[in-house]
Amino acid sequence: MANFEHEDGPVIDVFDPRCPSRSILRDVTGRWAPLVLMALNDGACRFGELHRTIGGSNERMLSQTLATLTDDKLISRSLDENGRPSYELTDNGRNITYALLGLRDAIATCLWASENNEQSRSVEAE
Repeated sequence: MANFEHEDGPVIDVFDPRCPSRSILRDVTGRWAPLVLMALNDGACRFGELHRTIGGSNERMLSQTLATLTDDKLISRSLDENGRPSYELTDNGRNITYALLGLRDAIATCLWASENNEQSRSVEAE
């Protein structure tokens, strides 16, 4: 169940601590990485735009997260015509972001169901 064999590459086993997929999994599931990836889903953004979009982040952590995701080749960094850096998803980053968006939707469904169950119980108690 944990193994995945891609037609063009090696067997991937996320439960094996030596598997390179572990470091990407760790990076993608960090505190800020999912938010960065989802924020970039609509297109390229500059650092300031990302910082404003992702509430509660600080510049240092955002900068570290961007560097990590760039090293993992999930986002790319380029300079605009004024020499300011801009970030966007790579194809691999887009694939992971689609999975994260599915997770976001599943979480929203769970929260909605929990709220409705709480409301139903309070109506029944009255």
